[in-house]
Amino acid sequence: MRSSPYIKSCPHHLQRILEGKRLLLWREILVDLEYPDVAVIDDICSGFKLTGWAPSTGVFRPDVRRPSLGLQQLISMSKGLNASVVNSLQGAVESEHDQFVWDETMTEVDRGWLAPSSMEGECFVAKRFPVPQKDKVRLVDDFTICGVNGAYGLREKLRVQAVDELCAYLAFRLDQFPSGCLPKLTGRTYDLKSAYKQFGVDKWHAERLKIAVKRPGGGVGIFAALALPFGASGSVSSFLRVAASLTYIGVVALQVLWTSFFDDYTCVCVEGEETNVSFYVESLFRLLGVWFAETGSKATSFGPSFKSLGVIFDVGAIPDGTFTLQHTESRKSELVQFLDNLMRAQRATPKELERLHGRLIWFSAFVFGRTMNQLVKNISLESLQKKKVISFTSEFLQTLTDLKHAIGSSKPVVISKTLCTTWYVFTDGAYEPDSDVLASVGAVLISLTGTPVQCFGEVVPKTFVDELLQHSSHPIYELEVLPVVMATRLWMKYLTGCPTVYFLDNVAARATYIKGVGATPPSIPLLKDFVRLEARLRIYSWFGRVPSHSNVADSPSRLVFDDPVLSGCPRVRIVLPTHIHEIGDGSG
Repeated sequence: MRSSPYIKSCPHHLQRILEGKRLLLWREILVDLEYPDVAVIDDICSGFKLTGWAPSTGVFRPDVRRPSLGLQQLISMSKGLNASVVNSLQGAVESEHDQFVWDETMTEVDRGWLAPSSMEGECFVAKRFPVPQKDKVRLVDDFTICGVNGAYGLREKLRVQAVDELCAYLAFRLDQFPSGCLPKLTGRTYDLKSAYKQFGVDKWHAERLKIAVKRPGGGVGIFAALALPFGASGSVSSFLRVAASLTYIGVVALQVLWTSFFDDYTCVCVEGEETNVSFYVESLFRLLGVWFAETGSKATSFGPSFKSLGVIFDVGAIPDGTFTLQHTESRKSELVQFLDNLMRAQRATPKELERLHGRLIWFSAFVFGRTMNQLVKNISLESLQKKKVISFTSEFLQTLTDLKHAIGSSKPVVISKTLCTTWYVFTDGAYEPDSDVLASVGAVLISLTGTPVQCFGEVVPKTFVDELLQHSSHPIYELEVLPVVMATRLWMKYLTGCPTVYFLDNVAARATYIKGVGATPPSIPLLKDFVRLEARLRIYSWFGRVPSHSNVADSPSRLVFDDPVLSGCPRVRIVLPTHIHEIGDGSG
């Protein structure tokens, strides 16, 4: 591909990096579409700055994050930091990845992304290190250790389009069409090749940003960073500007339904239009000179089931009003194998448990419900021990066993038309030890239009309160937790599959539901029951706080049903448990 004449005016080190890109055309398209950040093309041509302030683009929401270091501070600290980086590499023990890291570095030199250099003059030296992943080793350049990341400030909150955005698009389509009227959909993900390396830094930074690499057998090599390094905060900001401009062209000019997450572009289209949409997307990339995976495992085809960001979307049932997303079987089996290894060893380092905790957080984000919350919390607590090696107790081994079962039995997240129907549930509990009614609870169900649909208010059986009093002299916390569970059981036919906002006026009870973990022995079975109900009914829960004087459930909780706010709202009766052990198992 021939380079644009526009590129010949770029700094010399960028001409090879930007070879094949049609930047003038790219700029004219953005101008024609009235894109707010046309200046991104000017910055591509001059190279991006990785210190100082990121520009205001108008693409992202304003949100200032100041640099922790000024440029002069960075310069004054650089000699000491540079020496520390080089010394750490020279003193590092040999690694099985040393040769790979060096070979990949030489490849980057051949491609013009790095250049052999030295530490003479004013410079900032980052350390390159390998991060082994499942099927590859990723190279990271640590620009935090040399202070460069601390000298970079943001004026906007960077945003990527993750799984949530794609789900929202699909759910909107479900809401706009009756079931059975939607056409079949297919999708795929496009992956940019060497995404950061397709763009470079400006001349000032190209002369000062260095990367130290451990030589196999001893010694350290120093290289100038010419392309955007993976590990610099400014690289993230700069590349997301580029990615956002491509996404905008696809949506506005080509009317493609797609989302971008860094270098992954997930595209969905109507069945039968795959050839046309492929032509639009691939022509856009080729026309502008953006490299993408055209062969290999990442060059997938359109289909009703496709992978995006490690999650499998299945849109085959879209005409019937639903679609699903779930983890890949390989991710499940990999986690299960890791747990098996830990259970066999019956010990682990805190670092291994921290790594497991991080992976479980990601995994549980795409498993409906919060049944894993307490188990994941147990992993986190165990990893905080100040020991080199942690020997597992029988209780912790049971946690690992329960996690293994939860992962193996995890179900896909099912999203349907009900995702666009929100319900509001106000709950309240009352405890008056000096009154005729010792304890009572109440709740009100409010529709999307703000209309009260039903309410209840009941006296809590004395036997139940007596059990609460064994753990607390004033059990208002547990009495605020109880009506949320009972309301969910009572109104499950309304709440199933829907976003539901629960309003509570007790801060501790609200925090308990947000965490999904009970704070006292009586609250634990209540929370477990709610979490099981939430998962089985596919309720998208959100917990908000309402001041007591604004809580419409305050009157029903005190057995008062003549409140004008609830005029015409039918009262329904509900049977409360007489003992804590009667709390259900989520079967309803």
